[in-house]
Amino acid sequence: MPYGMIIEQPGTTIEEYRRVLDVLGGEAPAGRLVHAVGATADGLRFMDVWRTRDDARRFQTERLFPAFAKVFGGQRDPARVIDFDVSELHIDSD
Repeated sequence: MPYGMIIEQPGTTIEEYRRVLDVLGGEAPAGRLVHAVGATADGLRFMDVWRTRDDARRFQTERLFPAFAKVFGGQRDPARVIDFDVSELHIDSD
């Protein structure tokens, strides 16, 4: 079942986000269907949809958290996470 996450990361800038992307490299994570990021009043908000919850967890533990450690050195504000099972997924294109 598809799995969605909305993550709010206070205190994080778009420049830091791009540094994390650089560490991750250009390869798209296996199982990720949608990724969006935007600025908020106090940081960034991310929205991801994955094929499965396991795909999301695997990416986090194997790639994302190690990239965070390189960029932030373990010092970052805690994220607010809303996760949910996706009942329907519609991807529209122009």
